[in-house]
Amino acid sequence: MIQQRTTLSLYDADCLCLLGFASQYLNGDSDPDRKWMEQTEMYRRGMEVRDKIYGPFKPTQIDPPRQRNSFASQLFKLLHQRFPQPGEILWYEEHAQSLCPEVTKKDFEELTNAWVRRVPVSIRRRPLSGSPKGWKLATR
Repeated sequence: MIQQRTTLSLYDADCLCLLGFASQYLNGDSDPDRKWMEQTEMYRRGMEVRDKIYGPFKPTQIDPPRQRNSFASQLFKLLHQRFPQPGEILWYEEHAQSLCPEVTKKDFEELTNAWVRRVPVSIRRRPLSGSPKGWKLATR
């Protein structure tokens, strides 16, 4: 596990971004779906990078410190890269800044750029199943 901030290569950053996207948003109804993504080298590399940065994944039920986490303490950790100490407060303004339109736009631009760089054109250009005719995945 890496204890200090590190600069990732563009490929590793893309793989980590796409891993997060696949883990949260791809399901059996999407095309491509999560099973397709799990077969790719970029997904496997994203898992390796995630494990190097954060350590191996541990289910909550076998990780006692995580069992005590609240949503607020996890959000505090996301914003400050550490868990809160007793008495520290998560301020509304801190959370609001993480959800502001500029941050959201930047996050989606990173995802879109990673998608365009790493997902084959033949996959990106397939029509989405169950979508209006002509609706396509992100292409450039």
